[in-house]
Amino acid sequence: MPGGMVVAGVAAGVSTADPRFAALLRRTLHGFFAAGLPPRFTLDVAPAGDVPGGSQPFAAFSRGGDCLHMAGDRCEGRFDYRRGAGTMTAPASPALVAAFVSAIALDYLLDDGGLVLHATAVVDAGWAVAFFGPSGSGKTTLAERLAGRGLAIVSDEAVVVRPAAEGWLAEGLPWRGRALRAPLAALVQLVQAPALAFEALDATALVRALAPNVYCTEEGGRQLGRALEIAASLAASVPCLRMRFARDHDVWPALLARLEAPAAMDAVP
Repeated sequence: MPGGMVVAGVAAGVSTADPRFAALLRRTLHGFFAAGLPPRFTLDVAPAGDVPGGSQPFAAFSRGGDCLHMAGDRCEGRFDYRRGAGTMTAPASPALVAAFVSAIALDYLLDDGGLVLHATAVVDAGWAVAFFGPSGSGKTTLAERLAGRGLAIVSDEAVVVRPAAEGWLAEGLPWRGRALRAPLAALVQLVQAPALAFEALDATALVRALAPNVYCTEEGGRQLGRALEIAASLAASVPCLRMRFARDHDVWPALLARLEAPAAMDAVP
């Protein structure tokens, strides 16, 4: 039994009867395991053989009522939000467990006032900056450049943004991220452009910009509507910018200078 995980601030109890797979989970996802926290949900994992060498396991998720379903190559899972419990059968892949636990935690995160963005986040001097935008907006390129500066990369794909006692936090998920979190200094929308320019985003502009960059596990408007309510409150607490930039431009010094002088920015609708 691997024990308790903490994903997006949500404690989860993950269990398996296979001691070899339990050890693999702990070794692979060790940064997300924590002891002594009462779980808000549980997941029982039954490994069904090993992952073929060199293959990348894949699963898709669908939400129907109070249940979240996982389906993929030789894997299936079901989680019941009414009971706070679920099961999954899959090849012995920590990546599949990480993906299902992350997807389950999303609903609890939204209830807690947080969301998951299609974004990258970096940490410098104990503070995080999250950059969001669709595929092709330059997130991965920017993350690689900032990593070259020595900044820590939280994730280049999915970033949790959630409120905490000390303010808003940015952190990674066990799916496509690291067990790294830091206070959120700014949220930045990426837009490709010939020259570097910044605009402040008010609540309306941020909600509009974030709408296509929010992760949801259900079709329809309930989760997205909740996420956009959260985005509006986020805009009142954290500097939110639109950054127009060219891929070959070193944006970090200019961004830091802009964040040190927020009064110089006019919010755009």
